[in-house]
This record gives sequence, structure tokens and C-alpha cells, in this order.
Amino acid sequence: MADVFKKTYRDRQGRKRKTSKWYGWVRDADGFRKQVPLCRDKAAAQVMLGDLLRKVEHEQAGMVDRHEEHLKTPLRQHLADYKLYLTNQGTTVEYVQLVATRVENILDGIGARYVRDLQPGLVQTYLAERRKPDLEDEDEEGLSIGTCNHYVRAIKAFCTWMVKDGRIPVSPVQILGTKNPQADLRHDRRHLTDEELAKLLAAAEKGPKKLCLTGPERALLYRLTVYTGLRANEVRSLRWQDVDLTGDPPTVTVRAAYSKRRRLDVIPMPAELVRALRAWCREHEAVAEEAIFPNLTEKTADLLKFDLAAAGVAYEDAYGRYADFHSLRHTFVSRLNKAGVNPKVVQDLARHSDIRLTMNRYAHTLLEDQAQAINRLDGLPDPKETEIKAALRTGTDDAGVSSPQLPHPGDVSVRWESLQDKKEVRDEPEEVYREMADSGLKVSPIRPQSTPDFSKRRGGDSNPRISLLTDQRFSKPSLSATQPPLRLSSSCCEIVAYEIIAVSVLRIGRSTPAFYPL
Repeated sequence: MADVFKKTYRDRQGRKRKTSKWYGWVRDADGFRKQVPLCRDKAAAQVMLGDLLRKVEHEQAGMVDRHEEHLKTPLRQHLADYKLYLTNQGTTVEYVQLVATRVENILDGIGARYVRDLQPGLVQTYLAERRKPDLEDEDEEGLSIGTCNHYVRAIKAFCTWMVKDGRIPVSPVQILGTKNPQADLRHDRRHLTDEELAKLLAAAEKGPKKLCLTGPERALLYRLTVYTGLRANEVRSLRWQDVDLTGDPPTVTVRAAYSKRRRLDVIPMPAELVRALRAWCREHEAVAEEAIFPNLTEKTADLLKFDLAAAGVAYEDAYGRYADFHSLRHTFVSRLNKAGVNPKVVQDLARHSDIRLTMNRYAHTLLEDQAQAINRLDGLPDPKETEIKAALRTGTDDAGVSSPQLPHPGDVSVRWESLQDKKEVRDEPEEVYREMADSGLKVSPIRPQSTPDFSKRRGGDSNPRISLLTDQRFSKPSLSATQPPLRLSSSCCEIVAYEIIAVSVLRIGRSTPAFYPL
């Protein structure tokens, strides 16, 4: 049992008194002895002192709970350190503030001050309440599913950072998941057709000055975005030195500090865009360090909306989809997809980490394109032709009647020899039939009326074996496609060769073949 004691002191009258709390002596891991206050209950004070002594022993043995101090630190302090971490990572100030605001809203919404207060159920309840529309304000629709997903990613990223930094053992909100944003789209974007693009460029070229940008400057802005798929912030960061108009191919470079994925992006440019940039550069005598669009503000959506109205193109279509400035990037991906570009190449040009994002969200198709794809399908089979093919079947294995099948040269093992050197050919037909039967050929046992003289190779009948084989009447086909490959000796192979010649002659002279396969 740990020894505890009460301290003595003198009151104002000089009398000795004892403290109401119990105290104990503890020697820390560094060897320093110090006096620590405990509590008023002696039994509880002894337990507390014992815990302190065990903690010191654990520290001396290297068994220190490194999460204990962080668990006592307020979440606001952790969040301040997290913001500093994101800033040092090179993240933009706007993004750091956006993530921090989302985390702060969740912490304030669930009343979490410490890590132990972070519970996934409370976070879900808070987001569900935020999704409900405001009954007092009709314009306030509540958060969409996509926005709620951003809140979930922000709080999970914050907790994951605390785990990696060794502040907590495990993320308390790791079971939180996102939902399908397609079920609650509030601002669905669409792409512009080629006809709408032509109207937009013509209207911008002739349009007045808007938000410090002239009409031709806005037309060049739209053309650059549609041909490269750059984002608004990336276009705003471009300098003339970032554009290579003489390279092979010409390219535009987005510096890593302004790229969304924080990498140097080099994008090729088509000839039409290169001609437009060259003309603009010559006309305005551009300097390499000067921005291409120095007066471009953050209100890019207002610019496009103004020119769409002048061109007579609807900002919102019949399906509730919008054509804002980021829709030009959707148009870039959709035009590549329509041109038949390989999806992997489209993903690389769009600079997406996941091809599903490229194909599902950015690659739009028109109803006319879908109709053309449907029209490329082959027609359905004619029922009359199907009945005719069914009538031609043999009824045994549902296979149609086919032409005679002969042994393939690759299936026959033959020792090739010259016919002039063939001296061991037997003259007896019985031996020939027996050898053919042993080799796997099915032949009729009917014997010919007369035995031909095989020694007369240059007589009136130069090929007597042809008459020998063709005069027979086969009750069954001589060959079957289901039989194993034939292994013929040299004499039988010579007879098969003569049989092939005989069948070819008969098929030319007769309307029906000499035999059929099984």
C-alpha cells in the first residue's frame, strides 16, 4: 500500500493544522523526487499514488502511453496543427480554409471538445440535420449529398492525420462512409454542342467589355479552355512563358503550384488554338512574364452566362443541367470521347487519377449519338431462314449437313517415299483392306468382281485403284469427324491419296458426292 500523508501548516492564529488533501512522494523517471497532491479520501489517495508509481515504472521500462497527453489536448489545438501541416504540404490557402471550416462546423455541431467526444453516430445525425431544408427560409434547401460527402472526407482526413502523427491510436470516425451524389444533384453540369460552341465564340468575339475582359479576350479564353480542359484557377495562373508555340507539338504548361494535383502538367495544343494564340501575341506584343489573362477575375461563371445569353444558348437546359465555366472542361472531355479517342488517353489529357471519374462524370453523350450507336446493331435473324436451317439438320446431333471431310495432312503420320521406289506394295486386295481396317478406315467388305493387275501402271487403266474404290457401294460414310487421327502406313496412305483424286473426279462429273462423312 502506498504511503500517503497530510501536510501541516499554521493558520492565521499561528496554530498548527493539517491539510484536507492527502499527499504522496513520487520519484519520476528522471530520478527527481517530488511531492504530488492527491485527494481528500485516504483510500482513493492511496490508489492514485499507486497509479502514479506504476506510471513511473512504465516510463522507466519504456512502456509509455504516448497517446495519453494528446487525448487530453483540445481538438481545436489539433486542428490548428493540422492546418499548419496542410499549409506546409503546399496546399493552397483557400483549400486549407475550406477543409478547416468543414471540420470546425462538425466539431461545433456535435459539441466535441476532445477526441473522446468524436462519435460517428453524432456526425451522421449532424449531417442529416444539415440536409433538411430550412422551413423559415424557402431559399435554403439544405446540404446536398455531394456536400455532405465533402464534410465526411474532411473529418476523416483530419482524424487520419492524427493517427499518422501518433496522436491517437485509431480514427474514431473511420466507419463513416459516403453516399451516391447522383441521387441528389443540385448543380449538374452539361457540355456544349459544336453548334452551341460556334454561337458562343461568335457572340463573345463581337460582345462588349465585361468584368474587365474584352469580347475577343473572352473568345480566346473559351477557345483555350475547350481545347485544353484547363480549370479556371489554372488558366488564371498562365504566363506567356508557359506557352510553347514553336514546339513539336506545341504545348501549354501548368506549373505544379497551380495544378490541382500539384504536379507539372504539360498539355498539347491543336493547330487552331496555336494560330489564335500567335495572332493575339503579335497583336498585343505580349511579354513572357506577363499573364495571358491578367484581368481574369474569379467570376468566370458570370462571364460565360453573359455570353451564353448573347448567343441565345440556354444556361440551364430542360433537364436542369447548367453550363457554367467548368462545363467547358466537360465539353473538352466529351469531344475527345466523341472523336473515338482511347479512354486511357482521355483520362491522361483530363489529368484524372481515376478513369471512372473521366467516363462517368465528364464524358457526356447526346441522344442523337446514342441513336446512331443503336442503328449500328445488326438486324435480328429471319424466322424463315431459321426454319430452313432447322429442316436441314440430320436429327442425330443437331448438326447440319456439311461437305465431305477428309483426313488433314497433319493428322496422318506417313513415311513419304517415291512411287517409283515403292516395291513392297501388296497385290492382294484382302491385305489392303485389312491394313486399311487396322488403320481406322471404315470400308465395305464387298469384294470387286475381278482383281485388277497392279503391275500394269501404264495400261488402259493407269490407276486401277480408282475403279477398285469407286466401284464399291459404301453402306456408311467412309470417314467420321469424331474418329481419332489416322495413323496410316505408307501403302494405305497411297490408297487414301488415290481415293481423294477419285472423289474429286466424281464430284466434277456427277451432281452428288461419292460419299459423306458421319
